Amino acid sequence: MDIDVVRMPDMSVHRGKYCTAECILRGYVGWGVVQFRVRDVPQTVAYNGQVFYHTRPIHVPLDGQYDYPHSEIRAFDSANKHVTTPQYRAEADMIWRENLLRGCKPVVSPN
Repeated sequence: MDIDVVRMPDMSVHRGKYCTAECILRGYVGWGVVQFRVRDVPQTVAYNGQVFYHTRPIHVPLDGQYDYPHSEIRAFDSANKHVTTPQYRAEADMIWRENLLRGCKPVVSPN
């Protein structure tokens, strides 16, 4: 799986308890779906022992009931403020994405 399938911050995810891969792909022709557990989400963005941000999934429903399961993995600074444009080393981002990919399993391959 290519590391570019994972982006940070505010990576869009869906809770499998409330939807299927087919629901997620409505309107996204040619996209794929990977599956991972919440516990597989790395809790920090760090490099050489320095923690830049903490990450966690946040429930963010879209379009009312149509996309209730939508959530985002967001980054937060040391003051617990949501960070939309992180300022950290590219190496830290790469390590975070690689760690998440270790727990990913392809469910639907992109076309």
